Amino acid sequence: MQIDQARAIFTERGVTTALVVDDVYDPFERYEQEDLERGFALFEASDDLAPAFEAVGGAVPPDPENLGAQIAASVALAEALEQARQGDAGPLQELGNAVFGRVADDRAGRLKPLEDLIRVLGELGVTVTTVGSDGPGGQGAPKYPLIFMDYYLGSKGAPSIEKSRQRIEEIVSHYGPDEMPLVVLMSSELKKDKEAGKFREQAKLLGSQFKFARKAEFEDDSMEFVSSLATMVRFLPQTRTIGAFVKAWSGALSDAIKDFEKAVMGLDLQDYFQIRTKLGEDAAARFGDHVSGLFDGFLRRLVEDKAGLRSATASMNALSFAGRPPSPFAPSETVVKMADAAAFQSLPEPLPAQPGRLDVELGDVFISDTGTGTKRVKKACVVISQACDLEHGKTQTVLLLKGVVTKRTGAKVDRVPGNRPIIRTDLFMHEGDNLIIDWDASDLMTLPVDGFIRQMGEMAYEKVARLRSMQALALQQRFAAHLTRVGLPDSPPPYRYPNIEVLIRRGGGKERLFDPVRKGGLACVIGDERQEVVLQEQLLTRIATSLAGVNEAGLDAAELEKARALLGNWQERQKLLTVSLEGSKAQIGNVAIMDRETPMAAGDGMPKDSFLAISLYP
Repeated sequence: MQIDQARAIFTERGVTTALVVDDVYDPFERYEQEDLERGFALFEASDDLAPAFEAVGGAVPPDPENLGAQIAASVALAEALEQARQGDAGPLQELGNAVFGRVADDRAGRLKPLEDLIRVLGELGVTVTTVGSDGPGGQGAPKYPLIFMDYYLGSKGAPSIEKSRQRIEEIVSHYGPDEMPLVVLMSSELKKDKEAGKFREQAKLLGSQFKFARKAEFEDDSMEFVSSLATMVRFLPQTRTIGAFVKAWSGALSDAIKDFEKAVMGLDLQDYFQIRTKLGEDAAARFGDHVSGLFDGFLRRLVEDKAGLRSATASMNALSFAGRPPSPFAPSETVVKMADAAAFQSLPEPLPAQPGRLDVELGDVFISDTGTGTKRVKKACVVISQACDLEHGKTQTVLLLKGVVTKRTGAKVDRVPGNRPIIRTDLFMHEGDNLIIDWDASDLMTLPVDGFIRQMGEMAYEKVARLRSMQALALQQRFAAHLTRVGLPDSPPPYRYPNIEVLIRRGGGKERLFDPVRKGGLACVIGDERQEVVLQEQLLTRIATSLAGVNEAGLDAAELEKARALLGNWQERQKLLTVSLEGSKAQIGNVAIMDRETPMAAGDGMPKDSFLAISLYP
């Protein structure tokens, strides 16, 4: 992306002002006691300093404190020493450097990346306001669509992460949903994106309106930073719509909880008696679960009926994306948890054992995990007997549907032989693994109620989860072969965070460009049938840097240069940030991306026509 292209995006989105908050702009002492002591020592070491000092209005000091008092009392004397620092070498220059140089040089070093940032923003048509650690904030303060916040914000000389969080919360507290800024957290010291993510979470900032940047990015490769920032600015309307929706949902939930508590607190014992009576004695053993379900539906209705949320939902319905938005961080694992929660509920506390009553309900999922190592086998079965029959003890058998459990890996096997009716549970989180369950409606099992628990135990099955009612009913319906089926709500795509190895061709073989990168959020595999891979800029920068310094002996010079050019060209490099896979593979230029079950072994060949391969594996 060229600077004029980025400038057009900033102008189109109305991002013409920015705020930079950094303690380097705080009032500061130009020298400290140790600086005065160093300057005073020069008078004792040099006979030439005294006349030079007297010539600019000073008097030979008897001690460091007197030297400081003279400089503090005379603006002209202080300016003369400052000017001497920039002049010809001599005793007065030495004195000026001794007193002012340490603080001035330190501040100049801290200012340099921010000056680079301000220069680049100026080229984008953005006017910058700089403030120290105490401002601005609160009602009536100017509003900025773009805010740069220092991670370690000074507080009486002591850097404080907490103060940085408090300051950004104070600044944005009076912004409306349609005014929320893009916040760039910046630091010279912080290296880990995880810590930046923690800052965002604790400061209650929206992930899609937040970016972390190392200050070195402002001076080392500003166009890379500008392109990344411009892409975020491009999608500012979408992020504000999403932010308004999240805020409306949170507000509606908070208000609904108050309404819920008021309504539920008004229920009389007679109300609970009537609810329990309607269940009947058999189902009443799960009275708490039934009331919890009633509360759940009532609370959801109270949330959904809030006018603000209805309006925000309508805006979300109209949301569209002209192109792919950026991913400042690896996609959040929260989406994985949401997908699991959409299909499964937490198991309730087990009922006390009672003759003639079976603690099993529609949708209960059992897992059998047998074998060890490579011969480990996971099987599943789920209860699909009618819920009312189980509740009221009207059946002598329990009907179960069997399924195949597989760990989510790069291999996607189509397990739908012939016309066998298969329904897939996209994501099941169990014992730290992300699993897929393919239920086969033609593979059934029935067990008598009497002895059910014993027989399940003999087959090494353990109850681990319960499907939500819609998913359980869909399985029931597939089994019953109804002409119509219950439509499942779309669930978010599943994510995996793999290990990474990067390999290059050397001679007739291959070698690693650097040691494998363990799971750390630098790559993410999204989806199953239609997979996409998200690679982080940090990974691509590391690859580009390694390629620049690689030993070229035995390498194909033309292919090496082609790979370097691909990773060195910002626009071409964008193609590697998000890549669609076909058959778990993709290739951009001579760079291949592979989603594999295992690392590349000695006998595995590089993909055809590739010089560099990015291999992802569990």
